[in-house]
Amino acid sequence: MLAFSCCKYDGGKRENFEMDSVRENGWAEKFKRKDRVIAPGLNRINGKCPMTPLEVGMMLRGMGFANNTPIYLASWKIYKSARNLAPLLKMFPLLQTKESLASPEVLASFEGYLSRLAALDYMVCLLSEVFVTTQGGNFPHFLMGHRRFLYDGHAKTVKPDKSQLAVLLQDTSISCVF
Repeated sequence: MLAFSCCKYDGGKRENFEMDSVRENGWAEKFKRKDRVIAPGLNRINGKCPMTPLEVGMMLRGMGFANNTPIYLASWKIYKSARNLAPLLKMFPLLQTKESLASPEVLASFEGYLSRLAALDYMVCLLSEVFVTTQGGNFPHFLMGHRRFLYDGHAKTVKPDKSQLAVLLQDTSISCVF
């Protein structure tokens, strides 16, 4: 998430430094190019940043999804997941991941194969009743096309306008009832 977005969280200088380090370690060459300008605020307003778990929860609640809606979170690692997922878990306590659905023994056979782990997420999302994408990239684009084909063009898919949401979610007077 960090590598693709070039965005910063609302953390302090230390946290933003940590995130820059994580980003540069994973994608060092991409971020050392002279033509690469990292403008987090501009990226966010242009809708190029993945949505945070809190923003996803607020969007889903705003769309009318109740807190008893089961949610599957397709991801590899989330930056400081315990802290960043807490608001989403509070809004949607039936949140599941591949780690919560599969036994450690089953997942052990996938260790070291990130594409196989992604395939597990892909299959769950492919067969889900509703798919919500919160970032760009190949995974959601292939998935949306596959779902259209599989369900004869009638797959329920939510692709939020992140640039419009960025403007709306900047308003700190908005509250979310958990």
